[in-house]
Amino acid sequence: MPTIERIPKTSGDSAYRIQADLVEDGSRTRVWFESNGFPLDDSVDPFVSLALIPSMARHRDILASEPVSTALREHKGPLAEALRWRVPGIRPVTIDAPVRTGFPSTATGVGLFVDGDIDSLGSLVAAGDRITHVIHVHGLRTRLGDFEERRASSDWLERLSAEFGVVPIEVSTNLRDWCDPRVRWEQTHPFGPLAAVAATLSPVLREVWIPGASRIGTYHSGSAHPARLLGTDAVELLPDDAGTDRAGRYELVAERPGASHWLRPCRRSRHASPACGECAQCVEASIALHVFGAFDAGPWVRPRPHCSRISRMTWETETARRTAHRLLNACERRGIDPDLATALRRSLGLEPAAHARPWWHWNRLVSR
Repeated sequence: MPTIERIPKTSGDSAYRIQADLVEDGSRTRVWFESNGFPLDDSVDPFVSLALIPSMARHRDILASEPVSTALREHKGPLAEALRWRVPGIRPVTIDAPVRTGFPSTATGVGLFVDGDIDSLGSLVAAGDRITHVIHVHGLRTRLGDFEERRASSDWLERLSAEFGVVPIEVSTNLRDWCDPRVRWEQTHPFGPLAAVAATLSPVLREVWIPGASRIGTYHSGSAHPARLLGTDAVELLPDDAGTDRAGRYELVAERPGASHWLRPCRRSRHASPACGECAQCVEASIALHVFGAFDAGPWVRPRPHCSRISRMTWETETARRTAHRLLNACERRGIDPDLATALRRSLGLEPAAHARPWWHWNRLVSR
């Protein structure tokens, strides 16, 4: 049974850092959150949000001596139903804690998690002036000890915020120290960790958007979206898809002058260095920006690869294949770059490769 022991603040503690000990099976892990100058919610709600999915996956009840939001207590059943496809065997657990009631929320901000990928950038462009704050989290995709990466991330976020007229929030956390030994990262991310970070920001934000999340967790018809079920009484979590699919987000970004400069698709090399230009995300981004006419992409997007490279691409996920189909349709509709259209058709198996021989050629060889 995970036991959450919040560390009370003393007079000399920073208002921008909260921490708690998560005790389980005799081991004690201190989890902390720290912001760049924004007050954080000094309750156990963020830590319960973090522990909920790993505890439900391992059928372990949660114990806390301090009050927990009614929303977190009531949504355990629907959350288990929504995540059945993602976490096999998941089931509701008991949260043994007092009920948190009468929590006054005066926050008015609306936040959006950003990481430079097309999901978050497309959501930011589509949202217009509805977004007041953008949130970047250190310690999820990059190591806390990678100070060069963190400095580059902070600089990127500051310039992005100035471009879009929003307030930047940076949150650092070591939550993976507790999560990783207990549950596979792809089972809990993005919902659990981002929900925990959103809960810490309740003094500032009343609503937080998770970009691109609306296409995740919708496999069971009738079940609510996991993001909506992990909000607290003070902060509502919303999945956002920018009103379109992945290819449509590229088009939105390309249509806004200068927006593609902030796109960073590559997971191999992040803020501190250019994109690798070889992975599927890099190739997809360079093709999309080429198709939609955004030629002012920043240093994190390489020029379009040679068509021979594209024709050999393997679109490994259904989302990637749908995006490639949409890019092919856009390329043909716009009447640009016939060679690229041919390469995309070959990569999707809609047209034989240039070196392919007809079946009767190989039949004749075998008969010899």
